[in-house]
Amino acid sequence: MYFSMYCLCTLAVWLFWKKLNLQRAFSIGIVGVTVLLCYGYFNAMNPRLKVIEIPSNVDAKICFVSDIHVGSISTVKLLNRVIDKINETNADFVIFGGDTLDLNALLNYKDEILQGMAKINKPKFAVIGNHEIYAGALESVEVMKQAGIHVLLDEVEDIGDLTIVGRIDSTYPQRASLVQIMPKNRKNVIVVDHAPKEINESVKQHAILHLSGHTHDGQMFPMNFVTEFTYKIKTGILRKLQDTYCYITPGAGFWGPPFRIGNHPEVVLVRLKQR
Repeated sequence: MYFSMYCLCTLAVWLFWKKLNLQRAFSIGIVGVTVLLCYGYFNAMNPRLKVIEIPSNVDAKICFVSDIHVGSISTVKLLNRVIDKINETNADFVIFGGDTLDLNALLNYKDEILQGMAKINKPKFAVIGNHEIYAGALESVEVMKQAGIHVLLDEVEDIGDLTIVGRIDSTYPQRASLVQIMPKNRKNVIVVDHAPKEINESVKQHAILHLSGHTHDGQMFPMNFVTEFTYKIKTGILRKLQDTYCYITPGAGFWGPPFRIGNHPEVVLVRLKQR
């Protein structure tokens, strides 16, 4: 893809400047694209820690991780690096935002998943994404439960002064509406929904925070423009819609080709601070 883009640009320049040495230009392009892909692989395999702060009525530290895609290339190495970042946050609890598991995870990496998650000595919660559904929703949930993760399937969990509402992925036909699962006695509600399709529901229900993943921020430039157009919100930027803060993470892993170009994989530490 990148070499094709480079070739088209080079030919466009050559049409207006015939002195351009095409053979040399194409050789430079091969080297340049190779270097770019090496960077993209290194970037994809080294998730960063990102910290965001949100004013609230309570103090809390939440680690949010989405789109690890256990079952992809170099899974064990990447999973261990993500877990190291999670432990580095020293958060009060951890939320996995969906697509934690991928198609090959249940067949080839179950032991590594259980061993890795055992290293996280904090309460762990999760929602399921479209890839858990593709891999087998029941089987994926069972593995996560064995790993000590409380999976929220259109369910509510109270954690101190916070209320976590975990939604089933929108690809599941029997998914409930947020109104149906929203607790009556609302207190500092955080909505976790894998894909950022229904953020407006969280805003209407006055959640203090909406967390999503799924987009990967396109994973490879210029696909980020496609995800921004599709979901009408930019990934990796904390936004406030009325009285609801919204954050869509580009995720900690990758899907398909092991490259990230134009964005950084991340583990997110959300700090809620009393006003």
